[in-house]
Amino acid sequence: DQASLDLELSAGQVAERGNIRLAEGVGKFNLIWNLPDFNFGRVTPGLGLDDRLYSNGIQWNNLIWRLDYYRKLSEQVDFGLGYSHYLLNQGASPFNFEMYRFRAADRLMGKLGFFIGQTGVDIYSSYFLDTGQPEDLDYTLRLQMHCYNLAVKYRSMRGEFDFGFSLANIQ
Repeated sequence: DQASLDLELSAGQVAERGNIRLAEGVGKFNLIWNLPDFNFGRVTPGLGLDDRLYSNGIQWNNLIWRLDYYRKLSEQVDFGLGYSHYLLNQGASPFNFEMYRFRAADRLMGKLGFFIGQTGVDIYSSYFLDTGQPEDLDYTLRLQMHCYNLAVKYRSMRGEFDFGFSLANIQ
């Protein structure tokens, strides 16, 4: 009862400008062990496999172990801390966009969320533990409406904006 499984399968044709066009098949498998909540928060270990196969015969496999901590500090504030470690990284993607920021290094991630009514702001950061260098520093504004939700994320290390829309509650 404490374990949950998430499986994702996808396939598609990918073309990268100035590079190649290939078919890509992706299989992702995540196993999460939901430990009972403790007075000090919730601890969740997990194991994830990301397996990609390309039509030119290249295969890229990643096996990642995670340990996450979550605590609701008050009705309006929550906090999360995570650690990830690559147990396996074999191969590489033939596409630049999949590799341009990829590093198979241990990471420490943190999240701080603030909520007022149906509006929330999240601050997320990720650091490479081998160098101490930041990987990401993201700011997200979430608006929950009557039947849909909107999210605007600014990825400051990349200078990118990401807009999201969903028909389900944003967690």
